[in-house]
Amino acid sequence: MTLTPRELRFGWAALAVATAAALLFDGAGWRLWALWLALVAAGAMVLAPSAGADRAAAVGAEVSGTPAGRLSLIGLAALLALGAVLFSVSAALFFATLLGAVCLLLSTWSRRGARGVLVQTATVGGACLLALGPVELLLHIPFVARDFGLPSETARQEARYDRLWTHNVFRFRSPHESVARRPGTRRIIALGDSFTWGLYIADSDSTWPAVLERRLTAATPDAPTEVINMGQRGWTTANEAELLRRVGWQFAPDLVVVQYFMNDAYPSAPDFKFDQPERTYLLPEAFWKGYVRSSSVAALVSLAINGIRYGLLKPNAEGGSLYEPGSPGYLQFKAALHEIGDSARVRGTPVLFVLFPSLVPGKWTPETYPLRALYRQVAADAKAAGLEPLDLTAAFAAEGGDWIRWWAVPYDSHPSAAAHAVVARALHTHLASPHVPRSNGAAGPAPASARRSP
Repeated sequence: MTLTPRELRFGWAALAVATAAALLFDGAGWRLWALWLALVAAGAMVLAPSAGADRAAAVGAEVSGTPAGRLSLIGLAALLALGAVLFSVSAALFFATLLGAVCLLLSTWSRRGARGVLVQTATVGGACLLALGPVELLLHIPFVARDFGLPSETARQEARYDRLWTHNVFRFRSPHESVARRPGTRRIIALGDSFTWGLYIADSDSTWPAVLERRLTAATPDAPTEVINMGQRGWTTANEAELLRRVGWQFAPDLVVVQYFMNDAYPSAPDFKFDQPERTYLLPEAFWKGYVRSSSVAALVSLAINGIRYGLLKPNAEGGSLYEPGSPGYLQFKAALHEIGDSARVRGTPVLFVLFPSLVPGKWTPETYPLRALYRQVAADAKAAGLEPLDLTAAFAAEGGDWIRWWAVPYDSHPSAAAHAVVARALHTHLASPHVPRSNGAAGPAPASARRSP
């Protein structure tokens, strides 16, 4: 098959238009657009003169004129179709544009080199497919996927939850949803992130708010206690202050427990928005649309890249730059503490600020724990805002052993059900001590004469 220069120019223009449409549809960033423009321009420069177009047409004729060449072209077409399924249509068309530009540029110097690129690309692509296919299947084996936290495991994990929050009108992971309180019932609301919500804990009854409720009620059966789990996955302290302001105080609690973790100082915005930590991905988001999103191989490589970039557990050990003076997230964090403290003071309601330690592998004591300086700083901030700090580091240190045993899953340091039980026991012990502040009875909104904006 022989293509004329005119047909080559038309084909290149059609590929450029199709790729642009796909990139636009997939929301490509400016870097991809700049690279696309450079590739299209390079190909157009080769094809514009008659001599360049003739050389490119000759390369096409030579490739399609041999059985090996035709097989390579068929293989490339199959790889591009597969790429559209695995990644995205824009990814497949962009790769076709890249390959076409390289071959067109090479044809101006070496027709043999241009032919070689086509054949070698088809060969290498096919070999990678044959090699990675079995690896992908191997990584889907349940115990392998569980060890590394691969997509098939995370999908199964989400299906294990009891879905209690889906039946709660407030979407709380709690059976309690009535704002009105039964007479004689003590009420505690628990604000926090995934460490309160119970990430990787399938049974809601095993989260620390539920365990604490059972312990407190068993201790005083004639005066039962409700502990309402208002924790939300990923939230910051600023988000929790907003929830307390907009919803939490309506429950008229006798005590507010605010659970803290070291990443709670990420910058936040109204309506419960917060910044996510920056992650490194293998491909631009426009190319990350198809099956690759659930690919175990891609997930494993991504984990390795981010592990190298950030250092395994290094952020947990150092606290990062979130708490530097003047950091926007840290300023919001301290403002949220003061909002919580001020609004609680008006209502005469005590607030317990519970510092949940990062479960860094190792045998730690309160004196050797890597985050001790940061936690002392945060505890001081909470105390200055009128909250009572309670650092749980000592509670976990008293249990002994390597702290990795408290992980809920092998691939993530979120606490297990046993760790939630440790938290509930420590809170129960603390709340039973005589020095703990008690509600003055004005658990609900303060009288109009005493109200003020926090």
